[in-house]
Amino acid sequence: MRRVRLILLVGSVVALRPVHAQLSQWQLSGDAGVSHLRQTGIPESNALTFGGTFDAVGERAFLHSSLLTARATENRWTGQGLITGAVVDPSMRPIRWELTGTLSAFGQSNERPTSSGEAAARLRVGSLANGAIVGVGGGATTHAGAAASISRLLGGAYASAGAHRFGVDLSLTRTGSQTVNRVVPLEGSTYLDGAAWWRLELGGLSLGATAGVRDAQRGIVTGGAWASADASLWLTPHSALVLSAGRTLEDAVRGVPSATYASVAIRLAVRPHVTLRRRVVAGPRARARRAASGEAIVEVFAPRASRVEIAADFTGWAPVSLARSDDAWQLSRPVAAGAHRITVRIDGGEWIVPPNLPKVEDDLGSSAGVIIIP
Repeated sequence: MRRVRLILLVGSVVALRPVHAQLSQWQLSGDAGVSHLRQTGIPESNALTFGGTFDAVGERAFLHSSLLTARATENRWTGQGLITGAVVDPSMRPIRWELTGTLSAFGQSNERPTSSGEAAARLRVGSLANGAIVGVGGGATTHAGAAASISRLLGGAYASAGAHRFGVDLSLTRTGSQTVNRVVPLEGSTYLDGAAWWRLELGGLSLGATAGVRDAQRGIVTGGAWASADASLWLTPHSALVLSAGRTLEDAVRGVPSATYASVAIRLAVRPHVTLRRRVVAGPRARARRAASGEAIVEVFAPRASRVEIAADFTGWAPVSLARSDDAWQLSRPVAAGAHRITVRIDGGEWIVPPNLPKVEDDLGSSAGVIIIP
C-alpha cells in the first residue's frame, strides 16, 4: 500500500533498492538531514532527521524495515519503525497471489506510542507492466492500552511506459471501537482513500509523486487531500541527495498525525548504486528473434565485453553465459512467445537492465527489462 509513504513526515524517502530477486541481494542505507515540519501537536519548526533502512529480496519473498526519527525541539522527538514482508507467487501466470504482513510503531516525546500489526492477501491480475490488484486485509492497533481491530478492502491498477510507471490505489478501511478493560473510549472509523502515483527510474535519478483524497464516512477520522513528491540523486555509488516535500493526512491505524514537511537529506548506502554520471542510454542493447528451427535467439550487443551473462524468467533466474557472434552475444533455446523479464551482466559486474528495453519492477521490488520474444 502506498500509504507507507506517510513515513516521509520525518524527512526521508523509503523505497526498495533495485536489487534482483533471483540473486537474493540486500541493501542497507542510512539518511541524515533536516526538515521544515508542521505537525499536529508540535510547534512549526526545523527538525533534524535520521533514518535507516534494510531491504532483503529473495526469489519468493522480500523484507523491508526502516527506523526514522526527527528532533523537532530540544525536548521533542518523534519516531517510527516499520517492518514489512511478503511471500509471492513467482510464476508468470495471468493471476498471481501474494501474502503481506506489516508491523509498525510510532511515538512522540511524553506520549505513549501507537503500534499496529496487519496481514493481507492479494491477487495480481495482468502482466508485470500493466495490471490490477485486489485484496483483503486485517489486523489490530493499540495505543495507551486501548486496542481496536482493523479491516481493509484493497484495490488498484498500474501501467508502464518506458521508464515511467503510473498507478492508482484504493483502500476502504474500517477500525473497530477502542476498548480498555471493556470500556469503549472511542468510536471506530470508516474511511475511503484513493491515490494516483507516478514514478520514474533513470539509473542514478529517481523521481516520484503521489496525490490522493480521503472520504471519511464514520468516526473521528477527518477527510481531505494530500500530496507528496520526492527525488533521489545518486552523486556517488554510495551516496545520494534526497529531496522531499508534501502534506499527509492522519493515519489513524499507525497513530501518525497529519503533517506538512519539506526536507533535504544525504543517504549513504552499503552496496553500490548506479550514479548520475553513468549515462542511462549507454550499455548493452538486447533484442530477440525467432530462428528457422523455431528456437528463440536472444542477442546482447556488447562488442567490448569479454563475458556476457543473462538471467531471465526463461532461465529460471539462473545466470547463463552467452556465446560471442561478431559484435553480439547470443543464446538460443526454446522460449514461448510473448513478454519476458531479463537482466544482463557484463564481465562479472552488476546486473543491469538493457537501456533499450522497458524497465519494470516485479512483485518483489526488483528491476528487470521486458523483452518481446516473437
